[in-house]
Amino acid sequence: MFNNKNIITFHANEMYDGNLEEVYPAYKNFPTWFGNSKKKCPFASFMGEKQETKSPVEIGSQLDMSNLTSLLDQFHSQAQSEILSSDKLVGNPQKLMRDTSVINCPGIVDFLKTGYVVPAWCDMSFRKYNEEIIFNMSDNFPEITHGVHVSDQYNGMSEDQKPAEKGFHKVCTPWMITTSPGVSVLITHPYWSRNKTFTSVSAVVHPDKTPIQLKWFFEFHKDLPNTPDIVDMDQQIIKKRTPLILLIPFKRSKINHQIKYNSSEEMEKLYRKASSDTVSWISKTFYDRMRKQIGNLYR
Repeated sequence: MFNNKNIITFHANEMYDGNLEEVYPAYKNFPTWFGNSKKKCPFASFMGEKQETKSPVEIGSQLDMSNLTSLLDQFHSQAQSEILSSDKLVGNPQKLMRDTSVINCPGIVDFLKTGYVVPAWCDMSFRKYNEEIIFNMSDNFPEITHGVHVSDQYNGMSEDQKPAEKGFHKVCTPWMITTSPGVSVLITHPYWSRNKTFTSVSAVVHPDKTPIQLKWFFEFHKDLPNTPDIVDMDQQIIKKRTPLILLIPFKRSKINHQIKYNSSEEMEKLYRKASSDTVSWISKTFYDRMRKQIGNLYR
């Protein structure tokens, strides 16, 4: 997807050097809740019922390090064979889901390694007084402004589709971005940070064609209290280092789509292969080897 010549550059005024909470690759900082979660074997329920799959090393036996790799390969192959042939894998997905946790999900883990996070560069506050939004920062950033895209700008939305607090908010960040030729950027919400105050708006920009001023474009989940005071710290204060935006660079290339209807037998083969290949704790497939490189794509 990328090579050493693909670069995204984050530009800021030199007067901010040492004063900003800087953009960082997503893989460097997983959400706190993720680190606190317990990882469970997704096949514990039926692997415990079947005794054929045993540890490659007997308890109390002398460990031969020279033979350890082949023993582990043999164990993985045997366990994977049982998974592929088990009716429980396809026939009882509810039980499979009950025996695992979110941190076993390859898609979530890989998403958390993807792209760059733009954190809050300082503490920010939002207040409302006489229906006017008052925006303040803990530090002085004269180039940064706050604005609101009011309802007239998206009058095609129904009332239940419109955002809270009378519009989408926009805060200019200290950053401008440029990229190598052919590299565009998806701007989206850092979903797995699980922020309950705001949702950042998704968009696609093309910083290889012109420098882009990065803006935090978002909606509040509920209206602000109509008072000049801070009365709801969780809603009105955005703390420094809070993930605001996730940036995912991608190479522009044409992709065609197709739709294919398969027989039940063909679909079951696909289900079984997908289940086997994407279980990170046991899979030694090309898919799993590729997954280990995701974090290396964004430095």
